[in-house]
Amino acid sequence: MPDSGADFANALKQAEEFGLTQKQQLAPLGLMINQTHSIGLQPLQNVRLTTTFYRDRTDETRAFAKRYEAAFDGLIPNEAHASTYSAVMHYLKAIAAAQTDEGEAVVRQMKNTPANDFEMKNVRIRADGQVMRPLYAARIKASIESKYPYDYVRIRRGPRDGRMRAGTASSMMALREG
Repeated sequence: MPDSGADFANALKQAEEFGLTQKQQLAPLGLMINQTHSIGLQPLQNVRLTTTFYRDRTDETRAFAKRYEAAFDGLIPNEAHASTYSAVMHYLKAIAAAQTDEGEAVVRQMKNTPANDFEMKNVRIRADGQVMRPLYAARIKASIESKYPYDYVRIRRGPRDGRMRAGTASSMMALREG
């Protein structure tokens, strides 16, 4: 389903109303934990999705989520929050390492230093500026599987090497040269 947010919630209700959820597996393009919370587990159970971040995936993601929730009055971090934090921290570390905030020097440092944090391990910025974050296949749990608040996602499969097309195989000249 090429929807997210309120549009996805409405599309899901319509799919249920017309019986489509009995015949098809729904797989939204952008479903975050806060949206899951507002829609509820019952209508979403067994929906398949991909995500770059789930707060309860590892000890490191749980520690980040705990710090984030404490800093933002209990707000549960979603993948947008986590990736923004990760990107800003990578940028700030590059400034410190380059000992300047001059743009070209910082970008060079960022590209030469792999991102290593709660979300990513040894992930580099490609020549086109893209960060190939790990992407996890997941499903929304049934209500009976959820053991505590926001326990909504089961990671089914982690990233596999070679899933992303190499830049050198791209039709984009900048990637092939990078």
